[in-house]
Amino acid sequence: MTETKHTPGPLVMAKITNNFDDWTIHDQSEGEMVCDAVYGEANARLFCAAPELLAALEMILEHTILTHFSDKGEDAKKALDTARAAIAKARGRE
Repeated sequence: MTETKHTPGPLVMAKITNNFDDWTIHDQSEGEMVCDAVYGEANARLFCAAPELLAALEMILEHTILTHFSDKGEDAKKALDTARAAIAKARGRE
């Protein structure tokens, strides 16, 4: 894994009291606002889950490489390539 440059979380969301489906995102441990407006509860939930999803994907990728998952055929190779691309995008290396 590489150094974390994003807010590691855990992240929490709070509904903005307006006539829209807007949410703010906060770092639960620091209490600081990370994002002042995310439209839609589903988007806010995905935003909050992103740090844990990235960490989980990195752990899964590391494990699959150690267990020779890449030898399992074309679908497995595509899954590994997709995982690597998603991690690179999240880490700013795309």
